[in-house]
Amino acid sequence: MSLAFDVKEKKKIVSLAVLVLTTFLFSPGLSWAYSGEGGICHCGDGTDTAGGGFGGSATDACSDCSAALSDDKNCKERVNYVGTVAIENHQGTCINNPEGLEGKTFDCQGNTIDGDGVGGVWPDAAFYISGQTNFAIENCHISRFKRGIFVDQKDWIERAGNPIATIRSWADGVLDAPAFIRRDAKTIYLYLEGYRGGSSGEMLGLLKSTDDGNSWNWVKGGDPIPDFTDISRTWSSRGDEACPAPVKVGGTVYMFYASRPALGAWGWNVGVATSTDWVHFKPDNKNSPLVKRGGKGVWDETAIFHTSKPILKGDTWYLFYTGRSISDEYGIGYLTTSKRRFPGGWVKRTVKKPLWKTSTQGRPKVIKLDNIYWIYYSDGGLKRRGSSDLVHWGREEAVSSRLPLFDADIFETKSHGRILVSASTRWHEGKFEIGIWEESQFDLVGNTILGCSFGIYLDSVGGSTIVDNTICSGGVGLYLGGDSIGGDVRDNTICFNREYDIKGDGGNLVGGNTCEKLAARSDDAQCVPNCEKNSCPSLCKCRFLGVVPICGIDSWLCLVVAWAVPISLAVGLPVWWFFWRYRRGRT
Repeated sequence: MSLAFDVKEKKKIVSLAVLVLTTFLFSPGLSWAYSGEGGICHCGDGTDTAGGGFGGSATDACSDCSAALSDDKNCKERVNYVGTVAIENHQGTCINNPEGLEGKTFDCQGNTIDGDGVGGVWPDAAFYISGQTNFAIENCHISRFKRGIFVDQKDWIERAGNPIATIRSWADGVLDAPAFIRRDAKTIYLYLEGYRGGSSGEMLGLLKSTDDGNSWNWVKGGDPIPDFTDISRTWSSRGDEACPAPVKVGGTVYMFYASRPALGAWGWNVGVATSTDWVHFKPDNKNSPLVKRGGKGVWDETAIFHTSKPILKGDTWYLFYTGRSISDEYGIGYLTTSKRRFPGGWVKRTVKKPLWKTSTQGRPKVIKLDNIYWIYYSDGGLKRRGSSDLVHWGREEAVSSRLPLFDADIFETKSHGRILVSASTRWHEGKFEIGIWEESQFDLVGNTILGCSFGIYLDSVGGSTIVDNTICSGGVGLYLGGDSIGGDVRDNTICFNREYDIKGDGGNLVGGNTCEKLAARSDDAQCVPNCEKNSCPSLCKCRFLGVVPICGIDSWLCLVVAWAVPISLAVGLPVWWFFWRYRRGRT
């Protein structure tokens, strides 16, 4: 075989490959599609490359819209489904957790996303979302999927780039007790404690964010802030600075912290120091320690430590703490002082017994959200209780038990919702380091969901907004899961569901919802029983024998299905009885 023949054959092969590739790229079924400009894209519009499309599919609107949602360059703000290419009788999941959904709005503009009514491969949803936050789904007409909108994620989503604080030379085994404090509109400080072990004391470190909590850097190059404990005082003679709990009043930062006597002695207690530059503190010996520990046999005899940041309600400051008994039993108690006497004048309010006992160091943190005070603490995992007055507390609830969280603090950013900071060993076994989680939050607004076994299924509500949706499902209308204490679930119409209109313990029903008396929640009174006033679309008003809702079929077929059987029985039974009597009479 000659060399010339080889070259010719190679040219033919290359030409054939180019032809196949061109046919593949520009065939009608695989044309590049969705279009747009200025960060806003339009999918399902049938656009091809000649029409200025960016990517996706000109014939499959689900694929086209998914590709647009994943495009952070051209579609960074919004994707509109225009409906030129219909989504009808779709098999499987339509929008399947596209990368890059965060920060975007998907608007169906009233167009329909229709399944095949079969319920095939899991999750079989119009929308399946997992591990993403800060998105919106609006104005979609969804029908005949197993799940209409399925958000499958935890209340708190781990931030990329964790841990934000790793083990240091002065803290080679433990970084914990994180505590947020805001300095100005964009600057947040994060104090934490570090411990090396042995005879070394505990010290405080400091991280700083200048972009409202998105990125963090060590202050002082990762070294601890300068020591400030007065070792000449008996209660703090070992020199420890632990359990930071800062609060800003006027131009002064008050650092409440724990210290103890010489090595080997019992006696953790809490004092206070002050600073005007956020780094260099001076002990307030006049007001330290804040109170005495309990007497012999009392629940906080050997330690008062791990305090919350002081929180002001009216003219009274509250400070919650962990106490320890001589038998190493733990509990949570609290102190109060007046606004006038702060930072001193503290009075112990839990003298004889704690508010409640904990199996470990409770390490309480208190935050006010939506006019409710929430105390977060450790007790075989991260737990919480709610209160309206900081004195009487509700039942204990587990917080995101699927996450390895310990000693957590929660903070409200100005630009991207709530963040949670926690110590964890998830990044390096046996070593506590610090990471950030973001609260799951998204908006589901103005959607209509018909004939799905689950209309909207939220594994976690988080801080989300579920507003003005109409859900006439086949089984459960709205499932609200997770451990969230926020969220805004209001003005939804949730009717004619065979099992429950609303189910699950997550979220915050704030009223204005319309549903039947089928809500499996303690706060179902927030649902007004108004479904019989024709509040749902006609597609879902059909009922078999006036009891069982039949959704996802046309109205005329509904009448046939719903009344064919009872009419047949009403006419057929008397006829059968007549002939039976007639034949019996002849015999």
